[in-house]
Amino acid sequence: MASTAVPGNLQPRARTAGWRRRLGALLLPGYTHLVMLWLFAPIIVMIVFGFNDTHGRLNIVWTGFTLRWFEDPFGVTALTNAVSTSLVTATVGAFISTVLGTMIALASHRYSFRGKALLDAIMVMNIAASEVVMGAALLTGTPAKADVGCQCVKLGAPSICTAGVNECFKYGGVCLAPCDYKPKMTVRHGKKKK
Repeated sequence: MASTAVPGNLQPRARTAGWRRRLGALLLPGYTHLVMLWLFAPIIVMIVFGFNDTHGRLNIVWTGFTLRWFEDPFGVTALTNAVSTSLVTATVGAFISTVLGTMIALASHRYSFRGKALLDAIMVMNIAASEVVMGAALLTGTPAKADVGCQCVKLGAPSICTAGVNECFKYGGVCLAPCDYKPKMTVRHGKKKK
């Protein structure tokens, strides 16, 4: 039987690789947990301060625990109207987004047409764009009031629904595509060599 001795100069390198692997196994999950905590901290603070016993308009100092804010949740009509408007616009926006996304996915998969690669690229770029960038673009592109001739038309729930459709239909277009759907976004550099 042949001996499988490891040369002496390879042993320290193996120890270093094992040490680095163990350190990486600790650092990556630790860093991930810190980032998740940093992202969820504002939500946790809002939940905690929802039970704060405030006596003024500002809710930045903890003054005590109370449940009085939840005794009559539908007592404030402005908040009830805001919740109902949000639910209506979300439902209508989700329905329109699903219909548009399904039509785009089926058309892009079944048919070959001019601009298909551009459509695929735009759909993927919209998903890859940051939500903050899309929100800022929608904020500047969707005014609270629009001047139409001599009248000032107030844009409310329809503009919010339009913004929601603009934000969501792209996910339907990409995610509702059949499983074998692969966007054709190839870039050709020069001529092929023979």
